[in-house]
Amino acid sequence: MAVLLDTTQRISLWSNRLRLVLGVILIALPLLAIAALLASRSFGGVVYLSDIVRLDLSTMSAPAALVASFGALVDLALRLLPLLFLRNLLGFWACGSFLSQASAHMLQLTGITIALGAFGGLVIAPVTGLLVNATTGTKTLPMTIGLDLAPLIAGGVIYLVGMVMREAARLAEEAALTI
Repeated sequence: MAVLLDTTQRISLWSNRLRLVLGVILIALPLLAIAALLASRSFGGVVYLSDIVRLDLSTMSAPAALVASFGALVDLALRLLPLLFLRNLLGFWACGSFLSQASAHMLQLTGITIALGAFGGLVIAPVTGLLVNATTGTKTLPMTIGLDLAPLIAGGVIYLVGMVMREAARLAEEAALTI
């Protein structure tokens, strides 16, 4: 029994540590992205916010730079959303709620948002490019479309694991009620 308790304590400890790291990332990354976009606008230079989004805002008009920045930040938000749900899942684990409906639900939301992030590059970059080009009247941003299948598949598998975990939690709850 002492080994089980020790394992539970280690899970709780590591969940809290990872939760802290994710919290820092969720706060720092958007702030750093905004700072990089402002620096690009002020001093020039290309900002690489993802594998698809590469911006040099100093070459754009103010409205075009605003549209491009908004598109880049929406793309970043879609990529950070799974980390928010994962942070919530780690919070449940830190409290000892390993096999619960709530933990399973957070895992499913993580999977869904990872898969949605894969579609983000498919939609956000071309729409942002069209809007920037319409704002400037010239071809300022190239039309780029990219779909990465790895996050799509990983998100689907994580969602499926969440479904299995939810069913296991339901069975565990039923077993606890059985005398």
